[in-house]
Amino acid sequence: MTADVPDENAKSCTVVDPKEAPGCDGDPRQSTPIHLGDDVVTMLHKYPNVVAWVAGHSHENEITPYPAPDGQSGFWSVRTAALADWPKQNRLVQIFDDRDGNLSIFGTVIDQAAGVDAPADGTSAANMSTDDLASLSRVIGYNENQTGAEACGSIKCGEGTPGDRNVELLIKDPRKPQAIVNKVTVGPKKRKLKAGKKFKLTIKVTNFITATADAKKVKVSIKSSNKRVKVKGKKKAKVVIAKIQPGKTATVKVPVRALGKARGKAKITVTAAGKKAVANVKVIKKKKKHKRH
Repeated sequence: MTADVPDENAKSCTVVDPKEAPGCDGDPRQSTPIHLGDDVVTMLHKYPNVVAWVAGHSHENEITPYPAPDGQSGFWSVRTAALADWPKQNRLVQIFDDRDGNLSIFGTVIDQAAGVDAPADGTSAANMSTDDLASLSRVIGYNENQTGAEACGSIKCGEGTPGDRNVELLIKDPRKPQAIVNKVTVGPKKRKLKAGKKFKLTIKVTNFITATADAKKVKVSIKSSNKRVKVKGKKKAKVVIAKIQPGKTATVKVPVRALGKARGKAKITVTAAGKKAVANVKVIKKKKKHKRH
């Protein structure tokens, strides 16, 4: 992000042998103007949906906030140490919706399960176990003199400060408030119903847990395929659910009745926010009562 040397400073690969000059410029395109780290930050600030810039090439644990100039958005830079040198760590990055207009970015540093004591000098690697090799790698990484351990004097370059390791980073949720009606179910899905009788169909509508707003005035449409099997006394009916909070399910019960002359089958189709569910009703003929003489 700071390399501002243009490719054209090197000789073109068309005038030198690349085998003898591996750093020659083989790209015919003009490399200038060169865009560096500040340009990348400016570009990312144009996109409020960017909440984190996760990188590892620096080989160090470092957390840096990048607030946008307008103060309304921004992002976190989350950098992590390497497996090539000290302290040989990975990082688990998780994003949680705090359900209060903010997101929490958790960055948990993970150590490898290598033993502290490496094999002694002169030990043949032919019979080393995976744990032995991992422990040896850890010792070599600690003694690497470029960025690990105490390479920067009193600053432990790779390890970072406590605030650079296991962290919870808060940031404003960039998503617009949105309801997500993702599921509609009915019960029972199958039902035998005597002609002239009725039952209550249970309808459940869910606003998904990741929704960022209440689902309001959710229209539920119920339709019967059999004109003699009525829903709320009609072939078609509608129900409006006032509000469903994120992660919650609203339940409504709708009467379904088979008229005395109803026959055959009926498919009850329930639709809400484009989601459908179906209940199948089989009408049973009402038995006639025999008169006594």
